[in-house]
Amino acid sequence: MKKLLFLPLFALMALILPSCSDDDNNPGGGGETIETTTTYNGKLIVNGSYAKDSVDCKVEFAEDKQSFTLDIYKVKFAEAMPVSIDIAIPGIPATANGNDITFSGDTIVPLVGVVPSPAFTFYNIDGEIKDGELKFSAVCTRGLFTFSGKEVIE
Repeated sequence: MKKLLFLPLFALMALILPSCSDDDNNPGGGGETIETTTTYNGKLIVNGSYAKDSVDCKVEFAEDKQSFTLDIYKVKFAEAMPVSIDIAIPGIPATANGNDITFSGDTIVPLVGVVPSPAFTFYNIDGEIKDGELKFSAVCTRGLFTFSGKEVIE
């Protein structure tokens, strides 16, 4: 008989509790919506000497919205490098404060194409996404990367 008295309470809790959860599109909760995938276009500088304008970087959040993969397209380490490569840096931890996101990571093995490439390991990744801009710096075994770019609105 006592068990039957709790059934209405459990039914009420089932209706109330889901409405109290954090927004699924926001790292850290808080009700703001963070886009799952965003592309930024800007300037990439490698080793302080090679600079390229109009480089695309894509930020794609993981399902849990607590980390993301940063894709950097058409990277060269020097002007004389005969081909450019695409680099994906997975699992960068991110923290949101409203719509602003800060991120940092250390010792992340990227993918070059689809192959894990320890020869290009990234260290000291540090950056932010704020007011539609992505800025980051990172040390790679092949040099220092800095990027500053604006969100591409399609």
